[in-house]
Amino acid sequence: MHNLLQSFFWLGEQSALKTTPILSTGIPQLDTALGLGGLPSGRFIEIFGPPGCGKTTLALNIMRETQLRNHVACYIDCDHTLCEQHAIKIGLKTSETLIIRPAFNACLISIITHLLEFLRPKLIVVDSSSTSFMASASNPTLFFQKSRQPQKALLQLAHQCALQGTSVLFVLPLEDESEKTHSPHLFTNRTLKHYTAIRLALRVNAQPSGHTQHQSFKQNHMRIHLLKNPFASTPLTISTEPIILF
Repeated sequence: MHNLLQSFFWLGEQSALKTTPILSTGIPQLDTALGLGGLPSGRFIEIFGPPGCGKTTLALNIMRETQLRNHVACYIDCDHTLCEQHAIKIGLKTSETLIIRPAFNACLISIITHLLEFLRPKLIVVDSSSTSFMASASNPTLFFQKSRQPQKALLQLAHQCALQGTSVLFVLPLEDESEKTHSPHLFTNRTLKHYTAIRLALRVNAQPSGHTQHQSFKQNHMRIHLLKNPFASTPLTISTEPIILF
């Protein structure tokens, strides 16, 4: 009964979201474009784009900013490919950064639920190079294993995160070739888009003339598209200048 009552509120009661702690991205231009001064707490957020565009680097920057505000941040490395030296160079605290490398047949819903229950982090990053875990319920995989109703599982998880103020940041590639439509739009995506509050689509800009390959590795010139953002005055805000991540 208590959980049921938590779903009821009077109009205006949740307007306090604007005054609750937000998650800075570490990029002033992006924080301004988001409208709240950063990413909202207690929401699903999605970052996606082609390989090498800086998705993981952006996620690690957000983790660093979360730690600088004395919050707990966790990183779920689905592919076991995180470069720890890169994370340390960005500024993550070695003694305060929990990295989870799940087994192939692990249930991510269960892992995230346990993190919420026992660690109560402010941010959970789920980094995966595959979109297969967004498959239908008839083909349970990494994310929805042991769950016959993936949509219901996502809704329950989103509700739990909202109550606790934990944001889950999904770092994903573009949709698989088999999932692409005939739409001319560059960025389309999967089931998760219906449950996320913020969707950031990344692409790599053409490098300015005179830049060598070594310089391009150190400085990743990218363009970030805000495909979904209900907190800004304009829902679709597109950055017009390249954003540089170190």
